[in-house]
Amino acid sequence: MSPAVSSEKARVDIVIPVFNACDFTRQCLESIFRNVRIPVRILILDNASTDDTRSVVEGLRPKCPSHVELSLIANAENRGWVGAVNQGIELSAAPYVVISHNDILVFPNALEEMIAIAESESRIGLVNPNSNEFGALVSTPDVPPSPEVAGQNYLQSRGRWVERCAVIGFCMLVKREVLQKIGGFDPIYSPGYSEDDDYSERARTEGYLCARALGAYVHHFGSKTFQTNAKKALKARNEAILHKRWGLSRREAVWVDRKTANDPASLDAFCERLKARLRKKTGYIYIFVPRSKKDLFVERHDYFRVKIYPEIGPGKLSFYLWCLFRPRRKKVVVLSTV
Repeated sequence: MSPAVSSEKARVDIVIPVFNACDFTRQCLESIFRNVRIPVRILILDNASTDDTRSVVEGLRPKCPSHVELSLIANAENRGWVGAVNQGIELSAAPYVVISHNDILVFPNALEEMIAIAESESRIGLVNPNSNEFGALVSTPDVPPSPEVAGQNYLQSRGRWVERCAVIGFCMLVKREVLQKIGGFDPIYSPGYSEDDDYSERARTEGYLCARALGAYVHHFGSKTFQTNAKKALKARNEAILHKRWGLSRREAVWVDRKTANDPASLDAFCERLKARLRKKTGYIYIFVPRSKKDLFVERHDYFRVKIYPEIGPGKLSFYLWCLFRPRRKKVVVLSTV
């Protein structure tokens, strides 16, 4: 098929590389047909699938709603995840591009809410939806939430977002201006792994923020889009490239005294300083707070990790003991004063 993809009305171009797993592609597309209400163009980049992917996509074309355009780009060879994403980006023209796996389900209002969050703050350049990827709504990736549960999440959380250090590539929205500044994924990570972390770092270097739209829900089944027998070695290789380019993730621990925790203005200023540190360097910040103040840190930042200390007694002692005897898997903890 000729890759003739053109749409002047599309609000979003959805770029979906696929290789086999045609049943997941079918249910992904059907969820978009059902639940997206704005004009979109779906670009399926088929990496030389050996199953029925192409016939499945063609069979779904007559079922497209009037506001959805479905295009199939049939590659003669497997370009890998990174190569196919960049191919889709080159074909895109809409103000927003969603880069997505095919093993997802898009729930009502998800795409619209991601756009709303992107437009609510000029600094936001990359947006993830809420998802089981972040522990939301369900306990297992094999069983999506009910429409009622996802709908309640939208009603309760619409308009709210939380900052992240990096977005995850299972479903990420990118503003056109970001693409114009930094382009697509770096081919050095081909065929895949760590490319989304690198892309997030590049966007942040340009002053953009990464965000998670709490009211948008997209379910991710996981490990169906990109599979390779050399997965472990490939991940290690690409992580080494990422760390050489951007350095190892930093882990810090800070202690919040009771006076700061009890003063909303002081606490807000404290958290903003922590966020500024994370914008300069990807990492996690372990924040020790009195038990009763734990909820004050909900939705402050996705990379905050809250620890509690007793309301009475030498709370700082628990902080120092944790830093001294922290689990070995937490490779680096820098005691910081903010």
